[in-house]
Amino acid sequence: MADKNNIKLFRGLLAVGFLCVMIGISFIITLPAKNTEGFLVVFFIVLMFLAAGVIYLSLIIKKSVLLYVGLNLLIFSIVAEIMVTRLIPLEFKKIWPMVMISCGLTLFPCGYLKYKKTRTIYCIPAAVLIFLGTVFLLFAYHVIKVPFRRFVLYMWPAILIGAGVFLIAYYLYSQNNRESIIEDTDDGEIK
Repeated sequence: MADKNNIKLFRGLLAVGFLCVMIGISFIITLPAKNTEGFLVVFFIVLMFLAAGVIYLSLIIKKSVLLYVGLNLLIFSIVAEIMVTRLIPLEFKKIWPMVMISCGLTLFPCGYLKYKKTRTIYCIPAAVLIFLGTVFLLFAYHVIKVPFRRFVLYMWPAILIGAGVFLIAYYLYSQNNRESIIEDTDDGEIK
């Protein structure tokens, strides 16, 4: 009986914590904003609260897919709210690589929720998304002056070589550290 009361108490505290964070984020975005009227402002605030509800639910039932969807929905709604309220003058064509990076970053807590440790099944796609998002961000902000088409045309062999070197290094590293890198199969052997 005491355990059920403790679980309810901690779940209640988690819910109140999410509520406080969402209300605080809403005020931080809308109070200094230049444009706080309109349907889109209200829509994205409601979307932020919906995303917080999905994150809360994912933590209660321990579903990593829901956590991934909730975290990305929350990040998207916050970025969209900032764009709609014109708090920071952002254009989507400049910030979409940041959204890609955030999709990679949110894979880490999802993998941890599911397995209680970091696993390569989540780390490799996360690293790829973060790497690609960073490369696209460099092009979006014109840090790399070469047009993207020309870069891909001339540099795709280097990308292929880099991917091959990474996979070879990963294989060699995993051979030395089997228990920490390669996931176990059903029968406990590596196939």
